[in-house]
Amino acid sequence: MQLADQIDRRAGLTRTEFADEYLSPPRPVILTDAMSRWGALGRWTPEFFRNEYGDLQVVVDGEAMALRDLIDRIEASSSDDPAPYLHNQPLAAWPPELSADVSPMPECTQPNWLDSRLFPDLLSLPWVVSPSRKWRAESAEREHGEGDDGFL
Repeated sequence: MQLADQIDRRAGLTRTEFADEYLSPPRPVILTDAMSRWGALGRWTPEFFRNEYGDLQVVVDGEAMALRDLIDRIEASSSDDPAPYLHNQPLAAWPPELSADVSPMPECTQPNWLDSRLFPDLLSLPWVVSPSRKWRAESAEREHGEGDDGFL
């Protein structure tokens, strides 16, 4: 049995349910509807980022490169020659129009305590997290189906 088989999969989880069932004691949960209404699902493809943000400079493992070059390397990646892995990028550091594509946030994540006055210098969630080393050309919706399990 895989560890993921032992993790609850929930949709429509309220903040109260999340706190009662998963915060104390802490237990992992997969929010199956976390991204179901995000515009990013049908829009964020390698081709979209290559065309719209190809000149954007990113730093991966200490190496600066254009996003278009990173995408090319990812698409040519193999197990013998893996591409660099872009990870843990705060979305607030990317062009602001992309934020609209990753909302609304699930109700159980509100309020976001990182947005409080106690953390004024911290860039807000969500984070752009690549789920795999190989970023496929198909959109997330076509590849994984509508309402796929996402994580932040």
